[in-house]
Amino acid sequence: MINYKIDDSLEHPKLEITEDEIKALARSVVNSKTLCNSAVIITACDEQWKLWNHSEPLDQYLFYRAYSVHQLLRSGQFRGHNIFIHLEGFYECSSDSLHDLLQNRIKSEFKVFSPSERLNRDIIKQFKGICQALELKTRINRVTDEFLAASTQHSVDQIHRSFPTQQIHLKKNIESSETKGILSRKIQKILSDSPEDFLYQAIEEIKGKDTNP
Repeated sequence: MINYKIDDSLEHPKLEITEDEIKALARSVVNSKTLCNSAVIITACDEQWKLWNHSEPLDQYLFYRAYSVHQLLRSGQFRGHNIFIHLEGFYECSSDSLHDLLQNRIKSEFKVFSPSERLNRDIIKQFKGICQALELKTRINRVTDEFLAASTQHSVDQIHRSFPTQQIHLKKNIESSETKGILSRKIQKILSDSPEDFLYQAIEEIKGKDTNP
């Protein structure tokens, strides 16, 4: 399960932000650089490593190898990564246990993927789906964090965001500690529901699909 926490028990103040401003943040999300294009493969098996690392359908990803969970944690190799492919889930520890160990060390969203079969077309599809979902959540969180950090600077009256075709000013009117969850969900809704072509094309690009017929 993706490590993405939102505390709905908080009492959020009224989020005074317009739909155009939310769309501006959504534009920033879809125009952000790719963040989830690498993964750590945890396996002692050379054959399994080569199967994943030399797979042509996965050549857009960079793979790094850890021979064991012990090596991954002791070396600090988990730092800078958010996707972990656990190929020997019951040999050293379960994937759930690995998730718990990483949760104490990684502050951002991450995913432990433990395929039930050897690499095949279905496993590749599952892996890409995980990467796409995590990519979108990571982008939304980064944009939200940047916006809220800027909005809490008392000397700043407006937050300026630049986009390829226009510039939009976002008013400083929300508190970061209580509104991150609701703001993230508003951005997610725009990305999911908006009929605007630029959003559709950008989201399809994140998913690795060709929008041109």
